[in-house]
Amino acid sequence: MNENLISENKGLANLKKIWKFAQNVEVTTPAGTIGTKSNTDNRNDQQIIDDIIYSIVSTVKGINNRSILHEMGFTQRKDGVVLLIDEADKASPELKLGSFLKSLSEILVTEDATNFLFIIAGLPELRNVLKESHESSLRLFKQLELKQLSKVEVEKVINKVSTRAIVSHQNLNR
Repeated sequence: MNENLISENKGLANLKKIWKFAQNVEVTTPAGTIGTKSNTDNRNDQQIIDDIIYSIVSTVKGINNRSILHEMGFTQRKDGVVLLIDEADKASPELKLGSFLKSLSEILVTEDATNFLFIIAGLPELRNVLKESHESSLRLFKQLELKQLSKVEVEKVINKVSTRAIVSHQNLNR
């Protein structure tokens, strides 16, 4: 059943391919190698990364094409794709995060698939993680420093979320 769904839904297939890659990333230190836990088809790391990049590119290009959207199982046009990476400051140098994001950005532009947004979050050390991997990767991002919420702001967030949860629960019970 799962294989039939994937064969009928190219968007889901691309997302599953990306997720499978992410689950199998294995970094060996201090040797500095990156690889996958189960590389049964004998592709090198760059081939695997290229496959992931081009899966992302084809998904981004497809979200504005009605026939491709239909093939992906979507009924409405999408505005874009967002890649959110949290705690990116903890990325191992062997992952070469800055280099990957720089390559992905360049290929997205070359392929005219520009409705894509990177959001990476992390502590201030994140700048060094990116810079060590690719000096110019910092130019991809606008840095926003987020301050800790005040006690009043935290209370507002909790109250708002609680109110929405109660309303949603009441709507379910109607």
